[in-house]
Amino acid sequence: MRELWRVKQRTLNFSTLIGSSTQRVFLATDIGGPCPRMICLKQYNKEVVVFRNAATGQEIARSSALPKMTSGALLTPGEHGVIYYLGIAGSVYQVTVKAAAR
Repeated sequence: MRELWRVKQRTLNFSTLIGSSTQRVFLATDIGGPCPRMICLKQYNKEVVVFRNAATGQEIARSSALPKMTSGALLTPGEHGVIYYLGIAGSVYQVTVKAAAR
């Protein structure tokens, strides 16, 4: 194994790879912000889903803020580009990427 890229992004959940081998996308949540002495791990209440080019680490898209995700959960791919996100209160959210307006 070898490191392909490194970015500053903090998650407490599993990451997911989606897409074909030529268009692979890396998905992970980001709780954001500074985290002195790891205190943020108890205090954060929002996360975003970050889509990255799996080969380069370049950010492709970022969701709006969502309620805190269940720790240790997986961003689960569904049909037609839907990603399922399990909120800590038991709600399930559908996250999709839309093309930017031109």
